[in-house]
Amino acid sequence: KWIGGDSVDICISQPVRVQDQEPSTPNITLYPNPTHSQFTLTLPQQQAASLRILDLAGREVMPSRAYRAGDPPVAVSHLPAGLYFVEVTLRNQTQVIKLVKE
Repeated sequence: KWIGGDSVDICISQPVRVQDQEPSTPNITLYPNPTHSQFTLTLPQQQAASLRILDLAGREVMPSRAYRAGDPPVAVSHLPAGLYFVEVTLRNQTQVIKLVKE
């Protein structure tokens, strides 16, 4: 109860059920992270994705390229040390993963 002024308000709390939803983007991981020279993506089986790398300002530092499960690691030794965003698009869904380059 809350008593204020000339009125009394009754507050009722009711439990609310929250149901987890399936993720809207596929489960994609990147390793090793942090990295010195290269990284590998894990994609759902036999899936092909498009990936590109952006710097903190959103500038593209590696243009879009195709990537398939089992492809060789992506070389990033040419990039200066810092934080980057790896944008992976798979089946019209995009996931952005932070990448630390040492």
